[in-house]
Amino acid sequence: MDNALKKLFLLDGMVLIFRSHFAFTRNPRVTAKGRNVSIPYGFTSTLIRILEKENPTHIAVVFDTTGPTKRHEIFPAYKGQRDKAPEELDTAIPDVDRILDAFNIPAYRLSGFEADDLIGTIAKRADREGFETYIVTTDKDFAQLVTDNTYLYRLSTRNDTEEIMGISQIQEKWDVQRVDQVIDILSLWGDTSDNIPGVTGIGEKTAQKLLAQFDTVENLLQSTDQLKGKQRENLENEAEIALLSKQLATIDRNVPLDFNLEDMRRQSPNMENLKQIFIELEFSQLGKRVFGDLFAKQQDASKSEFLQTIDDIETNYQLVETAEQRLNLIQLLSQQSAFCFDCETTSLDKKQAELVGLAFSFAPQTGFYVPFPTDSDWFYLKAGIGALSANLSLEDKVQFPVANWQQQVVRECFPVGNELIIEASHEVEGQKQFRLNGDLLSKLSEWVGQFRVVLFSPESLILVKGAPGDRRRFLDQLICQINPLYLSQLQRYQSSLRQRNELLKQIRNHRQSVDLLEPWDELLVEDGILITKVRTQMLDLLHQSAKNHHAQLTQSTEVLNLRYCPSLQEVETTDNSEKEVAVNHFRQRLQKSRSTDLIYGNTSVGPHRDEFKLFIQEPDSNSIQREVKLYGSQGQQRTTSLALKLGEVELIHSQTGNVPVVLLDDVLSELDDIRSQLLFALFQDFGAQLFITATREEEWVAHLPTNFNQHYRLITIDNGQIVA
Repeated sequence: MDNALKKLFLLDGMVLIFRSHFAFTRNPRVTAKGRNVSIPYGFTSTLIRILEKENPTHIAVVFDTTGPTKRHEIFPAYKGQRDKAPEELDTAIPDVDRILDAFNIPAYRLSGFEADDLIGTIAKRADREGFETYIVTTDKDFAQLVTDNTYLYRLSTRNDTEEIMGISQIQEKWDVQRVDQVIDILSLWGDTSDNIPGVTGIGEKTAQKLLAQFDTVENLLQSTDQLKGKQRENLENEAEIALLSKQLATIDRNVPLDFNLEDMRRQSPNMENLKQIFIELEFSQLGKRVFGDLFAKQQDASKSEFLQTIDDIETNYQLVETAEQRLNLIQLLSQQSAFCFDCETTSLDKKQAELVGLAFSFAPQTGFYVPFPTDSDWFYLKAGIGALSANLSLEDKVQFPVANWQQQVVRECFPVGNELIIEASHEVEGQKQFRLNGDLLSKLSEWVGQFRVVLFSPESLILVKGAPGDRRRFLDQLICQINPLYLSQLQRYQSSLRQRNELLKQIRNHRQSVDLLEPWDELLVEDGILITKVRTQMLDLLHQSAKNHHAQLTQSTEVLNLRYCPSLQEVETTDNSEKEVAVNHFRQRLQKSRSTDLIYGNTSVGPHRDEFKLFIQEPDSNSIQREVKLYGSQGQQRTTSLALKLGEVELIHSQTGNVPVVLLDDVLSELDDIRSQLLFALFQDFGAQLFITATREEEWVAHLPTNFNQHYRLITIDNGQIVA
């Protein structure tokens, strides 16, 4: 074949897949059966346009693999900032592979290497064998591969246009003398899309000026004595990062890929297979484009051939509404080796959805639907009390108006003569409003601590089993209920932290100077030292209280210990000299972690990374301590969380002189008789007022001690209103 006719198109498969995904994000293409086919549709549309417009003699598609590459081995954070791949890729990639197979277009993958490297290797051989090669992508990195016979066929991310770039276009766009200097620019500038760090303070224009003077990164690093100020300092301090960035940005053109250019010769598609795929994926417009107007008739005929309705199929679908029916279903499911279930909700939005029922099936055309009981208005009471207390973990769950009855509920919480009227309202479309004795409060900090509530619920286990952030949040909320001024300090620290993290990202992307970090570091240090001190002191108090309650609950067979684990070393701050040591240590840790923080765009040290851990051991002081989260049984974890909550009640009482209102949210059924008796005895000693929430009265009355079960008031909630 004449060299002029050897026209090879190499398509960057993953780029085309993600381009298709984002093109249809707002208006996805979905089949009649609800299947999202946006990615294979967009990919196929681009492929057909290239085949029709460019008429290549040879064509291939190259894909990344899911595993790590050699770049990850030398720099684990490589591409680490990218979001998780969309779920639809799991089904879309096999569809794309089937489409390529039907077009008789080869696809290449190689474990441990990126598509960039495979394309570079194929293009290098094609260049040597006289091909005119076009690399189809949106990725700017491929500019380094352009030669006299290899071109960048750069697709637009917004429409179906493209830009074909040769050597002169690359030189003009990148302002370089040679194409290979693109690598050096990326080494200095960095590449946020691949998380290549680059050098602090050097952007695209500065990199171009430096390379115009020094030609390569290596020459530049050997000539830093010709530079001045911060630029020289950054290049000398980050020389290794610059060389690492160059290694990451360089496309490997010698990959051990087994391929033959002749296998990429364009062939006629397998029209029958392609037609069936187009019918299955409902590619009506593309089908007409490839097969003509007859495709629509063939598509309709194919649909009618396989179309069935519920009238054509024998089914066994049952509604399970009563307790007896539910029991029968449980017994039936227990006899199956496997079954599937589906959650029925009010919305596809996970933030708005409410669970309304469960569907089960274990055989074709067989199904059981279990609707949830509607008598769950007790949640309004729980949410209202939570909102009134400004208990943040519960307040976040309030998604409906509760102002109609909150004032009435709160009046019940205090004896006549010492009445405190507090109101909280939250309209779905409006803002929360808080009033104290009728006066509107302007800030949340004025509200916190006015009405103290301790919540016991099955979710309290998260204090033991959850992440460090769950325990930090519990400790911060406890401190806020005792010392409301702590909230302002915590909010100020969190605001400074957000600002610093945003600045880290801007510096990483070369949009801000690293010098701007210093004032934010000082704000973090100032508030962070005090937050750590207050938390440590509060945990010491909680430790002793929870330890005592744990001993009662376990009849002294185990000992509970709480340990604060700061991300900084513990330093006492009782006098000015020791406080200065702590401040300097925090400041030094921020400086030391700055390079890592810039890579990840997050602050890695400070009280927002602190933790407290829970340990149990036998009464013998020499016995081994075991962390409850990792080694505790379910019973030990439940007892530990209960001891923490009891410690919370006692601390609020001892530190403020007021007994908090206690909300038992569906927990009595979780406790045995011994723990129930101990729990109520402690509440009786405190004189605490209890709110017990349950869907039915009989579910909790049986758990009350004898001296309680005749002295309670029943509050019935119906559709958010108190009715009895």
